[in-house]
Amino acid sequence: MAAEEAWRTRFRELVVEAEDLCRPRASLKIVYARGFLAAPMLVAAAEDVRTILEVAEQALEDTAGDLDAATSMLGSARELARRGGDSPDQPLPRILGLPDMTNVQREASRKARDARMLVVEAYHAMELCCDCLLMIRHLLHHPFLPGLDGVIEGQRAQAYGHLVSAKEKVDACAALAARARHDVSAAAD
Repeated sequence: MAAEEAWRTRFRELVVEAEDLCRPRASLKIVYARGFLAAPMLVAAAEDVRTILEVAEQALEDTAGDLDAATSMLGSARELARRGGDSPDQPLPRILGLPDMTNVQREASRKARDARMLVVEAYHAMELCCDCLLMIRHLLHHPFLPGLDGVIEGQRAQAYGHLVSAKEKVDACAALAARARHDVSAAAD
């Protein structure tokens, strides 16, 4: 019984920490970076654009660290849910191969896995955004290319869209993590 309560307690701690890393921390940093990408970027204001890019990239770099930590915590939470009170020294069979796994463990494991995948998708969206920002940075070195403002604007709009997607994924992850925590807490009562 003590082992049963121990995994539940540690699961809740990991999920709460991952949830806090996603929302509000990562979510707010993404909104902050997105705010810098809301206005059009013009070659005529290249120095201002470079400053904006630096600030947005720094916010995204900070967010990436939060998402990396959340991914790790959700992975650990999933393993805890899969094992329940079992010793971590014993090899773990496939999740469907655990006949004594409770429904609470199975659901907690599934939700932790799904939340972790949402974080990975958010991270991927942020990488795509950074690719667009890098392209803008490179394009600014060629101010005399015809139609450059339009190309930069297209990259800016794509970067903004990737951050919209990243925020949606991070918020969905936090909501799913909260549900997993609630389910495990409710089952313990």
